[in-house]
Amino acid sequence: MEKKAKKATKAGRPAKADKAAKKEKVEKVTKPVKVAKVAKAPKAKKEKTPKAAKPVKAVKAPKKAAKAVKAPKAAKKAVKAPKVDKVKKVSKKRISTRQLILDTAGELFADYGMKGTSIKMIADASKQNIAAANYHFGSKKNLYIDTIKHVVEKLSENSDLSKEKISAKNFDIELEKYVKSRAKILLSGSTPPWYGCLIVRALQEAPKNVQEIALEFFKPEVEFLEEMAKAVKGKIKPLAAKMWAYTVISQVIFYVFARKMILLAVGKKSYTPDFIEEVVQHIVVSCKVSLKA
Repeated sequence: MEKKAKKATKAGRPAKADKAAKKEKVEKVTKPVKVAKVAKAPKAKKEKTPKAAKPVKAVKAPKKAAKAVKAPKAAKKAVKAPKVDKVKKVSKKRISTRQLILDTAGELFADYGMKGTSIKMIADASKQNIAAANYHFGSKKNLYIDTIKHVVEKLSENSDLSKEKISAKNFDIELEKYVKSRAKILLSGSTPPWYGCLIVRALQEAPKNVQEIALEFFKPEVEFLEEMAKAVKGKIKPLAAKMWAYTVISQVIFYVFARKMILLAVGKKSYTPDFIEEVVQHIVVSCKVSLKA
C-alpha cells in the first residue's frame, strides 16, 4: 500500500510540475503581449507631427509670394504699352483714305505736273486702288483742284497781314517779319516741301480756273506788300508797287522751287536754320535797296 501511495505521489508530482510548466509557458506567452505596451498610443503621441506642423512657417513663403504677386502691378505698367500701340494705330487711322490720296497726289503733281501724273501713279504711290481715287474725287482734274485748295488753305493759316501795322517807321521790322514768316512756312519744313512747288507749278501750267485758285494764296500777300511800298514811297506808281511785291514773293519762292538744285550746290540735305536766316537777310537787304533806290 505504501509503495502504491509513493508511486501515486511521484506520479502526482509530475502533474504539478506540468501545471507549473504550463503556467510558466503561459507567463512566457503572455509576457510578449506586454510588448504591446511599446505600441501604446502615448508613444504614438510623440508621433504627433507638431514638428511637421512647422511647415506652417514655410507658409510664410506665401507672404513673399504675395509680394511677388505685386508683379501684376508691373504687369499693369506693361499693359500700358499696348495702349500706346493702340494710340499709334488710331493716329494712323486719323489719316483718312481721302487725305492720303490727296497728299500723295499733291506731291506727284508738284514733281510731274498735272499732265505728267496719272491716277494709276497716285493709286500705286498711296497703296490704294484706282476705284478709291475715283470714288473720293471723281476725276484727276477734281483731285488736282482739291489739292490746290488744300495747300492754299494750309499756307494761309495763321497769316498776319494786317495793313494797320504798316508805316515808314517800322518798314524794316515789318518787311523782315514778313520774309521770316514765309521762309518758315515754305523753307523750314513746318509744311511739306511740295506745297510751294505745287502752287508755283500750278501758276505756270494749270488751266485758268485752277490758276485762280492758286492766286488766292498770293493775292493777300501782294496787297500787303503793295501797301508797304506805298508807306515808304508815297509817290510810287501802283504798277511799281505791285512789281516790288512780286519781287519779294518771287525771291522766297525761288528757294522753294529750286530747293533740290540749291541743296546740291551747297552740299546739304535740307535747309538748316542758319541757312534760312542767311536767305532771309539776303532777301530783306536786296528788297530794301530796290524799293529805296
